[in-house]
Amino acid sequence: MASADPDKHAPSAAAQAGRGEDDTPLHRQAARALEASGLAFFDYDLATGMVYLSEAWSEMLGAPRAPTLAPIGALFELVPEEDRPVLRRDYLAALKGVSREYRVDHRVRTPAGSVIWVSSWGRVVKRDVNGRALRMMGVVADVSAYKRAEQALRESEARFRSLTELSSDWYWEQDENFRFIEFSPEVVPRAGASIASHLGKARWELPWIGVSEERWHEHRARLEAHQPFRDFEFQRVNESGERIWISASGTPMFDDSGRFRGYRGIGRNINTRKRAEEALRESEERFMAMFRNSPAPMALVEFDTQRVLDINDAHVQQLGRPRELVLGRTSKELDLFVDVKDREKIWEQLARTGQARMDAVPFQDASGALRWHMISARVLPDGEPKTVLVTAVDITGRIAAEQALRASETRFKAAFRNSAIGMALLAADGSWLMANEALCEILRYSEEELLQTDIRSVTYPEDRAEDFEFLRVRMVRGARGALQRERRLVRKDGTTVWVQIDLGVVVDGESDSFQVIAQIQDVTERRAAEARAEHLALHDPLTGLPNKRLLADRLAIALSVAKRAKTRVGAIFIDLDRFKPVNDTWGHLAGDAVLRQIAQRLQSALRQSDTVARVGGDEFLVLATGVEQRHELDRLVERLHTAIERPCEIESGATTVSASIGLAIYPDHTKDPTELLRRADAAMYEVKRARRAR
Repeated sequence: MASADPDKHAPSAAAQAGRGEDDTPLHRQAARALEASGLAFFDYDLATGMVYLSEAWSEMLGAPRAPTLAPIGALFELVPEEDRPVLRRDYLAALKGVSREYRVDHRVRTPAGSVIWVSSWGRVVKRDVNGRALRMMGVVADVSAYKRAEQALRESEARFRSLTELSSDWYWEQDENFRFIEFSPEVVPRAGASIASHLGKARWELPWIGVSEERWHEHRARLEAHQPFRDFEFQRVNESGERIWISASGTPMFDDSGRFRGYRGIGRNINTRKRAEEALRESEERFMAMFRNSPAPMALVEFDTQRVLDINDAHVQQLGRPRELVLGRTSKELDLFVDVKDREKIWEQLARTGQARMDAVPFQDASGALRWHMISARVLPDGEPKTVLVTAVDITGRIAAEQALRASETRFKAAFRNSAIGMALLAADGSWLMANEALCEILRYSEEELLQTDIRSVTYPEDRAEDFEFLRVRMVRGARGALQRERRLVRKDGTTVWVQIDLGVVVDGESDSFQVIAQIQDVTERRAAEARAEHLALHDPLTGLPNKRLLADRLAIALSVAKRAKTRVGAIFIDLDRFKPVNDTWGHLAGDAVLRQIAQRLQSALRQSDTVARVGGDEFLVLATGVEQRHELDRLVERLHTAIERPCEIESGATTVSASIGLAIYPDHTKDPTELLRRADAAMYEVKRARRAR
């Protein structure tokens, strides 16, 4: 975008303000008011395609204040592509005379790459004899703050919109075919309408004027879509020939089953407003129109008397009072300020410096509700009477949102700090942002020490990659559910602690950045208890050897491996001889000591791949795997005999036991695991009978 000396291409704002027929002192002050208000005005010469913009435009874009001269195409390039169709449509409609002016909210890219919202108004001020537009003028306002507030206020507005619309001069109802079925009696004096002549007819079947076919088409489309409508304006001629302006608003009705039953709504005689608007349009010049259409609520106030000289439409809507009830009155008479000291402070600042600003001033609206405003005021240079431009932006929604946010943050911090389980807030890269006392106790770090690290540095090395890669993918894909894992963390002293970690992604809706909130519980004792319970479920509590359940699992695995490797598995059944006298003579404690010693000896006699299990009171079973030749098993049986027959130490001295050992071989004797054990058991009993026979 190019900048140039504006005096070579466009007259000054003050000079332009003086071109109208109504070149009054008040209008000249309005021109200066616009220059001081932060609004940017533009002057578009269609013959050259060049647009002159006042200094406020460059300030909106983040550049130093300076007038700007640029081709219209360059300005359109600043508008994001998705916003251009509506802007171009309304802009062309104003150029062609289809509409009197255009007014569009759209976005603009700044040179720094950021995006701001602006509200742009324009009106053709000069045409040739053929009606072709030659010159357009208008105003641009930065409405970014309003757009941010809109979202927060939209839900609240939706709840109350229906109620606020139904304040009217008369009431009406239509059936599902949009035919009038009821009017309140006030329609007769206020609209000059006969109820009987309207009943049974749709609105477009009545003799209205002032509505184009296009507007009727849009209105009917909205009704057929069963959507509410607001301020549909038209005219009718009463029996005296007087034209009456009417504004109608309505909402659809549905029965309990959701079936559309028609419309109900209100009508208002808006002749007074229309006459005032028409009179105003005839007398005001361009800069007053710019002032009137500013999105920011603005007022011109006489400095000495504090009486309102003029207010724009945004201010009328904000006050909720007719313009005629505001003009000529003071803020004290209007009872706007909740605290009169706020008004006094503003005027004291104006008297000292010529300008004033207060960020949060409580006002009372027409309904008595409390509304918060940001007030800025500036004494306009020159002119009589001395005039102040006042801007009052409603920030009630922002204040409420800030208060709710502070309350929410207070509750969160209290719950976070006082939680009995460990809690932390982490950045997207895993660094600690906050940690509560419970977490510091688990990891044995102070919070200051912990905030100098990240979660990876305290995670057990083998547990790092999986969890964080999984969490990163979830964040990128926008997943919102919690991620729960049990992992090992490393304390400050180097010891390991098992924890259950619940990770949840918290996304910032405005910046689309994310953080992670973590709940971390020490589950070391629970896991140890679970491990003990699992061990007891699979092992003999006296000897610590595998029990029958674990033996069955290992036997199945051993046979599967032997089948693939074409090797043998030996099942060796061991029954202790002369064990009962140990119990009878020295007691069960001595018997238990003998069993534990025999169990240790059997384990020592086996290879690491073999298994020995306790399967009965004095019975053991050995699984020998990976056996190539039968003689390997015979030697193993001899070693087992030797190990068992060594003396066992008990409290009263020493004792000895022997064993009867039976052997069955897979696949030589059988391939079935149950039959293999049965054969080993049978072989053991055969040995025991042979010994008794001797």
